[in-house]
Amino acid sequence: MAAPNPDWQAIDAALLELEQARVTYNHRRDILAQQLMNSAPVSTMIEPSADRVREVAELRWELAGKPDGTADENWYRAEEIVRRAVAA
Repeated sequence: MAAPNPDWQAIDAALLELEQARVTYNHRRDILAQQLMNSAPVSTMIEPSADRVREVAELRWELAGKPDGTADENWYRAEEIVRRAVAA
């Protein structure tokens, strides 16, 4: 059941924080793996993937109570959230 008035700002802020933590974790994991394997440097360029955007869009929709008619907005906001997290 859809929430009557989802707090989109709070949802987006929480998702951005979550995505930034995921990006940081993955980056540091890769650095540690590189150090342990004594291999070539890990690329610092991280590209947002469509799969990750889809996951964030679905999570945004679920957190808002699964409201109808928000698919496009959820996708565009998810793209922005993933881009901002990668850029941070």
